Amino acid sequence: MLKKHIVLVLLVIIFSSMFIYYFSKVPELNNAKINLLDKILQDPNEFVLRYVQIPLDYSYGSNSIPLVISALITNGNLVELGMGSFSTPLLHKISSDYNRQLVSIDTNQDWINRFIIYNTTKNHRLYFYHDFNNFQQKFDTKFSKLGLVLVDHIYAGLRPIHAKYFANNTEIVIVHDAEKRSDTFYLYEKNNNIRAFFKYACKFSLYQNFEKTSYISTLILSNFIDLTILERIFKSVKSDFGHVACDLSF
Repeated sequence: MLKKHIVLVLLVIIFSSMFIYYFSKVPELNNAKINLLDKILQDPNEFVLRYVQIPLDYSYGSNSIPLVISALITNGNLVELGMGSFSTPLLHKISSDYNRQLVSIDTNQDWINRFIIYNTTKNHRLYFYHDFNNFQQKFDTKFSKLGLVLVDHIYAGLRPIHAKYFANNTEIVIVHDAEKRSDTFYLYEKNNNIRAFFKYACKFSLYQNFEKTSYISTLILSNFIDLTILERIFKSVKSDFGHVACDLSF
């Protein structure tokens, strides 16, 4: 009987120690994120240049700046639906630097093959899937409590559906090609009213020429983070032809 009491006491001590240790670390983690945000506010270009390929790309890579900043101000793991020459290496480096898990998914085996070496690293996994219609059934276990999801795959009609799918379990959801002139193709607003599913929205529109006659927009969405902080950050970011931050009229 005495042995049982001793074992019980030891178990209580062990679990109490684990509980105290874990919760003593939470403020440290929160403080680390606050300190990182302070540094980004002071000089966002330092972080942009750390992760974005230079010179800037004004087409497929036009979402790079908001992608970097959004990833850094979130916690939790990362998901990329639709891989690319700009987003995949960028997110890979962030996942490695900050020890966050990254899942990249594509329906094109060529994209998987191009970055297959990432599967040998600790933080990044690549998955080939035949189509995106029912991807949730296979990957649901990986999609709980995420930091950031990029929706940038080739299935235009499915992009808004997938963005809404992540609305309540992801700190920030990003959709590319969100400029108004492209909405007849992607249908973010016209048929899906995508912003109605999120409390906060910020659109980053990057001009493609000096004349500012064309631009590509990236829509940043969240139910958890007040995205007005992004406007402050983006105003300090440098781009060759200029950009507009958090103006949803673009």
